Amino acid sequence: MKVLILEDEAPAYRRLNKLLEENHPDIEVIEVLDSISEACEWLENNNPVHLIFSDIHLSDGLSFEIFERTNPKCPVIFTTAFDQYMMEAFQNKGIDYLLKPIDLEALNRSIAKYKELQSDFSNTVEPNLKALVQHLELNKKAFKSRLLLKIGTKLKPISASEIAYFQFKEGSVEIVTIHHKSYPYELSLDELETQLNPEDFFRVNRQFIIHIQSIQHIHSHFKGRLKIELQPNPEIEVYTSRERTKAFKNWLS
Repeated sequence: MKVLILEDEAPAYRRLNKLLEENHPDIEVIEVLDSISEACEWLENNNPVHLIFSDIHLSDGLSFEIFERTNPKCPVIFTTAFDQYMMEAFQNKGIDYLLKPIDLEALNRSIAKYKELQSDFSNTVEPNLKALVQHLELNKKAFKSRLLLKIGTKLKPISASEIAYFQFKEGSVEIVTIHHKSYPYELSLDELETQLNPEDFFRVNRQFIIHIQSIQHIHSHFKGRLKIELQPNPEIEVYTSRERTKAFKNWLS
């Protein structure tokens, strides 16, 4: 099965490509493109692929423009850090909508869905949009609205809305609340990143996942990075990593 990847963030492409290589040997990634202009040119001048994985925010705009301009005869699995484009995605060849960072279980479900629906895609037959949307809603991932903390021999539930940020500190993860309290937490930032609502939380670098309500000020910094002032104020200064700065700006808007 031949696939095309549309993605302008190198870490996101590498993660998806690695998951495909290690778990789906029948899939061949033909090309990786990072812009609307490149994608339109490629689709107009190359043989069609079986499936497209497409980010929504590309380097020169929203990827929906590609599918409006070229009308490729294959389905699309959209990959994004934002969930507000769901309906538009299904109106542009979409059969599934994966939130970043993509985990293997979700990817496997999407590929299985493609294979089940494969017979529905031809030059004249489009997928049933309403049925696909209903399927997505039934399988929509439930994000954590509260966490259970273990403090000594006691258990303490805490609402996600009370959390200012998660910090990787001295080899473990620490939760800092809006009430200036801190607690150790057993999950890694990688695990938390897939379980928290991306509307509220964003991983700005390897050490911090922050809640949007904790942001006090944002300042431009060297080489396009951003300095973020949080409340409560952490002991170290917080900067966006270079590869996450663009996604962070999109998340804020």
